Amino acid sequence: MSPVATTTTTDQIMETVSTLPAKLSSALHMAADTLTPTATTTSTLRLPHFSAPLPAHKPYVLESDQGETITLVGSGSVMRYLATAKETDDQYAIVHTRARPDEPVPAQMFNFIGEPYTSSPTFPWNDARPFPVPLFIEAIKAGEDVIPVREYGYPAATEMTESENVVPQDSSPYFLKADCGPKYFIASQSCSPLTLARNTNNAFALSIIAGIGAKESFPAFPQARTEREAGPFPRGKQIKLASHSLFRVIEGKVRFTVRGATEEVVVVTAGESVMVPAGTGFSYVITSAYARLYVFSGKGGGLEEVFVRLGRQGVKGEVVGENEDAAVSEEKVASVMQAFGGEVV
Repeated sequence: MSPVATTTTTDQIMETVSTLPAKLSSALHMAADTLTPTATTTSTLRLPHFSAPLPAHKPYVLESDQGETITLVGSGSVMRYLATAKETDDQYAIVHTRARPDEPVPAQMFNFIGEPYTSSPTFPWNDARPFPVPLFIEAIKAGEDVIPVREYGYPAATEMTESENVVPQDSSPYFLKADCGPKYFIASQSCSPLTLARNTNNAFALSIIAGIGAKESFPAFPQARTEREAGPFPRGKQIKLASHSLFRVIEGKVRFTVRGATEEVVVVTAGESVMVPAGTGFSYVITSAYARLYVFSGKGGGLEEVFVRLGRQGVKGEVVGENEDAAVSEEKVASVMQAFGGEVV
């Protein structure tokens, strides 16, 4: 027998439900509610399938493996822009690269001797074209900051010492082992600076923030604090920074609230990036059980300074979630913000 198409309205469902036992009726009432159409809001922060230049001086969300992409001829590699000098007022640029495991990626040269790549979200693994040496020479003549040194004598590898594994107070060179160096805790989050503004003559800063989700969402983890106590943001408030900030989620989910032309909320997952221009109010909440994200800050530093100046410095090897660290007061955060040109809003 051929199937017969039928149409059932919500009213018809509810009429049938009313004749069923009370408990089953209640459950089906809830299910029927889901049939009612609801408005879906699409965030204008989240850029569409994107390969064009990024929007300058506007907040945006860039999805994983999206963005303007350049390949270096013959290198088997690509470079994607997460933020360029235009978006950060020449303070810094952030790129993401993919390449064959045996290929170096000289990112500074892509603009000059590269070409657009739109074939796939990966990289041209079988590009066997010869490297464009004449263009490389022209790039150096044009002032590109890559200067080859013939027969460079690399120093011998040595064991790192504990004295090397610190972030100095000035712009001296230094090394950091993975997941080492100082770590600062506020509420249910930690911040591990890889470099601070003081290390780059106030040019930029880079850190890793890690945190756990709210207790209400993850009751199996009793140490998880409530959303209003999580991280460096005073309850019900946002922060405006004087520097441009780019957040790139490494793992987990983070919900950002950004005050652009209108206030928008967007959930960002692993591999996605959020640009928050200077002077833009924002806050975020970790919505997964655990999350980590890179934080790139421009001139003078950014959110990492709140952790460094107000957070508890952890002991060697400590990770977020084991201790109940207190939230910081709005007055203290406002004082730190004022010290480097930001504010609590």
